[in-house]
Amino acid sequence: MNYFALRFINRIRQPPTVPNYKSSREAFEGPDRTITCRAWKEASGGEFRVRTGQRYLGGRVCEHYLGFEEYPASVKAIKLSMIRLGSEEVREEVVIRPGLSYAILIVTNGTMTEHKGKWSWTAQEVH
Repeated sequence: MNYFALRFINRIRQPPTVPNYKSSREAFEGPDRTITCRAWKEASGGEFRVRTGQRYLGGRVCEHYLGFEEYPASVKAIKLSMIRLGSEEVREEVVIRPGLSYAILIVTNGTMTEHKGKWSWTAQEVH
C-alpha cells in the first residue's frame, strides 16, 4: 500500500469533456479524472468535520481520500492518529489547529475498490 498526506485542499474540478470516447461504456471503464466525494459529516465531539472520497485510476487501482476540517471557531489543536482504511494502517499522524485547519490523507491501493474498507482514526486534543 502506498500512502501520503497533504496539508492543503485542492479544489476539486469538474470532469472535462472528452470527445474522443466512442461510447459512454468506454468512458466508464477508463480512469476517472475527478474525485467523487461524500458529504461532510461532523465528527464526534463537534470540533471538526470529515469527508471521504475516491477516484478510480484504472487497472484496478483506486485513490481513497480522507479530509479533516477544523471548525473556524475552534481554538484547540487536535491530533488524529491510528488512521486506518479497512485493515490497512496509514502510518501518518496529522494535527489540525487554528491556522492549519485542513488535512487530507490519500491512500493508493491496487487491492481495494471504492466499496471495500472504512476509514477509522483516533482524535485527541493536544495541549
